[in-house]
Amino acid sequence: MATLYCAVLIFSFVLTGAQQEEPCEAEKCPQYGPTEVEPVLTLLPVPWNCSQYVACDRGIQMFRPCPLGLHFNAVLMVCDYPDHANCVERCTSPT
Repeated sequence: MATLYCAVLIFSFVLTGAQQEEPCEAEKCPQYGPTEVEPVLTLLPVPWNCSQYVACDRGIQMFRPCPLGLHFNAVLMVCDYPDHANCVERCTSPT
């Protein structure tokens, strides 16, 4: 019986560890637009928080919040209702 208990305990530990998400980084901001001369303003999703987005200006990342209750819609590049934004938090914050 003790062997079965140990096996169940180890198995549950493995499952718990497998369910933890790995930390990740936000996508890098582009330095310039398609002509590589003009600065570009780009909005990117934050992979660990649907209620935030990254505003990029000349390669500088600025994390911005969406208004309360909204998620960032990466297709339309706006804060939107969660059922329209279809955002999925893919990982945990790197900090």
